[in-house]
Amino acid sequence: MLAEVPTRERSRTLSPEQSAAVLVELDAILASPTFVASKRCHDFLDCIVRHALAGHYDDLNERFLGVELFGRKVDFDTGADSIVRVRASDVRRRLAQYYSERSESSVVTIGLSSGTYVPTFHWHTVEEVKEQAPKLPSASGTELPSAPLPLPQPVTDSGGRSLLRLLRIGLALVVVMVAIMLGRHFWSVDGQSVVEQFWGPFLQNKTKVTLSLGDSHLYWLSSDLRQKVEDNQPASVRVGDIVKASGGGTQIGDVRGIVNLTGFLNSHGLVTQVLWPEESRNLSLDHTNAIYIGAFNNVWAMNLNRNLRFYFDFADGDHGPIWFIHDRQHPEKRWITEKTTAQRNDRSYALITRIIDPDRKRVQMAIGGVNEFGTQAASEFLTDSTALSEFARTAPRGWQNHNLQILLEMDISGTVVVNPKVVAVQVW
Repeated sequence: MLAEVPTRERSRTLSPEQSAAVLVELDAILASPTFVASKRCHDFLDCIVRHALAGHYDDLNERFLGVELFGRKVDFDTGADSIVRVRASDVRRRLAQYYSERSESSVVTIGLSSGTYVPTFHWHTVEEVKEQAPKLPSASGTELPSAPLPLPQPVTDSGGRSLLRLLRIGLALVVVMVAIMLGRHFWSVDGQSVVEQFWGPFLQNKTKVTLSLGDSHLYWLSSDLRQKVEDNQPASVRVGDIVKASGGGTQIGDVRGIVNLTGFLNSHGLVTQVLWPEESRNLSLDHTNAIYIGAFNNVWAMNLNRNLRFYFDFADGDHGPIWFIHDRQHPEKRWITEKTTAQRNDRSYALITRIIDPDRKRVQMAIGGVNEFGTQAASEFLTDSTALSEFARTAPRGWQNHNLQILLEMDISGTVVVNPKVVAVQVW
């Protein structure tokens, strides 16, 4: 049997044992590949469930979530900015995918009904947990658990009770069909998800993967020069007035990218080694599977893209350097931004390059943005089933095992990346 605790009564009816069971189920969902692949969906679900358990239902609205999770201003236009609605829809899809792929039953099922941001908790009886649900074959050959039927609410009219039961049975069948369709969409080549297809060249031999971070150097001003700058006094720079710090710094977008990628690779059985900038310069990466994080700040990434169709370039502008991605086949095309620091920027770009080297039996990948936001977005793109499925839908046949470049465009709101999309692809 299945029953849903009414939304407004949930905090008062859940016992400490039930709340603990919900948290156990939440941890299992968030640790699954379905949610590990998307940090934003992971954080979204974690946020709404914990607020619901605390009884903070009034917080679970579009405006609060936009500010809390996506860095929006309190007065942002919820009608024009659909980021919360889009992410909620993605979370619903991922929950459906998670439960369609899960083989064992659980004490509680977490859901998110359409049109709301308040999660639902469906409780199963002990008998249901012990009893395996009947299976339906999926399009990929794996089995999907059939959807449990809801417990009809008691009604006095027998005709009404029969109609309600039929409606709920129909709804359960729709859920099963959606699960099968999701299976067809996300599992298309030998049971591999589109994310696993993209990472196939790395995953197939299970060798160690080295991730090399880019370098963002820190510089110190002499106390004399710093004082003159602070006092707006004319100053001439002398030898020793500007000193490079002993260690390099790394941009937060690059760090977020490396955390996302190492988590994904480790979850698929790969050993990873992260090299800081100083270490990368002192080691040879010529005979290892390697991922270079960053662009202008990573010499390995710049060298990998140097002679390819899309590459990073810069030129002098009226207010300083202009950073962009250039198209060698169409030199008039340039994807430009003038900002590289952590400040508001309406648009950014990123380039993903994957090179398969059969002679040396290794794979190289460069993941970098014109600024740090692009680097972060590109790394998240590569572990997001929805985003990669959009790419795969129009990519040339055989892209899984060929060299490729993917050029991304994304919007920036504050320090939050929004709506990354593919604008150009090269496969050879």
